[in-house]
Amino acid sequence: MPVDATGFPWGRRGTVSEVVERVHPAEPHRCPSAVGTLPSARGARHGRASMNSRLERCDREHVSACLESGKQENVPYYQRFGLGVTDEIVLPGGGPALWTMGRAAR
Repeated sequence: MPVDATGFPWGRRGTVSEVVERVHPAEPHRCPSAVGTLPSARGARHGRASMNSRLERCDREHVSACLESGKQENVPYYQRFGLGVTDEIVLPGGGPALWTMGRAAR
């Protein structure tokens, strides 16, 4: 069965979305989509540019930002953008852990 970027089977994706939606903020917010670069492009600040662009939009709209990381080692990267860990979720059915992160509206 194909898997997504977190290693979770695509056929179970609906369950993941449902679990994650339960921890999203109730107020208006934006969730920057997946940020990633090819190994050959790492260090060129493409991920930083993408995150800054998405967070600037949140700031313009005065809404909070939230995201999920499927890799604990990426949490410090997102913390540099002002996002804090809000929860750790272990996905049902033996799925991997996700760290939910958020940043208040500015």
